[in-house]
Amino acid sequence: MKCPKGRIDDAFPGLAYSPQPADVFLGRWYGIMEQHTSTPTRLSSALLVGSDEVLLYTRQHILEKQGFRVSQVAPTDAVDMLLSSPPDVIIACHTLTTQEADLLVEAARGMSASPALIGFTTELAPRPTSHPFDGTVWSLASPEVFVSKVHEVLQPRSRVTSA
Repeated sequence: MKCPKGRIDDAFPGLAYSPQPADVFLGRWYGIMEQHTSTPTRLSSALLVGSDEVLLYTRQHILEKQGFRVSQVAPTDAVDMLLSSPPDVIIACHTLTTQEADLLVEAARGMSASPALIGFTTELAPRPTSHPFDGTVWSLASPEVFVSKVHEVLQPRSRVTSA
């Protein structure tokens, strides 16, 4: 598709592109986010793990707006944080190395009450890993898609856990 001069959003209408600061960008989404009807029945906790502080801040702000208790941590401290304060959902940023992501998933799956796992990816078709996530979100997806995926993986369901 040929991009009209200066109008990337016309060429790619599904992408939420904005050259503005994160707070202004997030402000555009609040109307959509407030319409989300599937709110947690209790205050759910989320642990964001990644290396990019701006991405972590943005995702934390999105989830807090939806009523989640959110912590963020660097990959080097993720396992310690996971063990000291187990969250309901772990969200792994695409900035993690494969080794960091595998270590995080292995630690989470080894817990007696394994939290849900979401992985952000830069790939349109995510590659399988040795320890798959419960859900994946494309890194350029809208905040609405991100929040929907978090609610989806937190829905009660039977999960296979290792004995």
